[in-house]
Amino acid sequence: MTWVIVSQVLLGLGMAGQIISSLTHGMKHTVQRGFPDEVGTYGLISGLLFSSACLGAFIGPSIGGILIDYVGYKSATVAVVIIETVV
Repeated sequence: MTWVIVSQVLLGLGMAGQIISSLTHGMKHTVQRGFPDEVGTYGLISGLLFSSACLGAFIGPSIGGILIDYVGYKSATVAVVIIETVV
């Protein structure tokens, strides 16, 4: 049980880093393209970011189930670890 808690903490820290850097990067490029640097623009970017996260949470389990059926749990886990490491 200790390893589950440790892995969840590490997962949370990694996801927080991804979300913060994505939001900052998206805001920087949106302002560079002519949008005003104001609260409404922050709302637009965070809405798009979290909408895409919810879409991934909706589609992800289906794709994960198909992946496990075709390649097995161990290989599917390795594929996810590689993708997350690259991202």
